[in-house]
Formats: sequence, structure tokens, C-alpha cells
Amino acid sequence: MVITLRDNGPGMEAAILERAFDPFFTTRGREGGTGLGLPICQNLITRQGGSLNVASRQGQGTSFRIFLPMADDSAD
Repeated sequence: MVITLRDNGPGMEAAILERAFDPFFTTRGREGGTGLGLPICQNLITRQGGSLNVASRQGQGTSFRIFLPMADDSAD
């Protein structure tokens, strides 16, 4: 299963995109966030056998793709 989330915001420059999944990395400053949201999401998804990818271009928005394995219904 693939879930894609896109926005049409300002996008991320390459230096920020490289660090998007680094724990405690944030562009919001001291009052804006902890920098844990994306690393936690990535950890939860990979523990389920999936992956989380991001693509972004300045001025064109950002896209996150979540890949999850299909459930094995034979266990029911």
C-alpha cells in the first residue's frame, strides 16, 4: 500500500531536506517544535516493514510517500 501526502507550500532547500528525519532537528526555533515528529513516524513505519520517503523542491511543495506491506490475511 502506498499513501502520498503532498502540499503546495514553499518546499525545503537541500540542506534541510537532508536532515528532515534527524531526531531533534527543527526549523521552527526554540518555541516551535521538538524535531521528533518525522523521526517517530519513520520509526513506526519501518517497524511495520514499510518506508517513509520525502521529496521537495523550493517553490513547488513537498511530498511524503509512505510504503506499507499488505497484510497477510492467511493468519485469520
